[in-house]
Amino acid sequence: MIRKESINKRFFEALDHLLEVGSIPSYAAFCRDTQYDPSNLNRLKREPGRELPLPLLAYLVEKHNVSADRILTGKGKKIRASDK
Repeated sequence: MIRKESINKRFFEALDHLLEVGSIPSYAAFCRDTQYDPSNLNRLKREPGRELPLPLLAYLVEKHNVSADRILTGKGKKIRASDK
């Protein structure tokens, strides 16, 4: 069984990676782009048992080539090969 805590941990690992490489300038910018309340993002990080909203995952997958497989299962590379 896949645990919410593991999914959230990998989600934030991917998000933090994008911050480190400069693909996303800040958590605030991520929240603005996804129209997600920053306090809810902070709460999600502090309480990893909460359910990850699918639009946040979809944003990373669609806009930044993050691997959904990696976040959901822990398998595969963090970033998918570009379709370009």
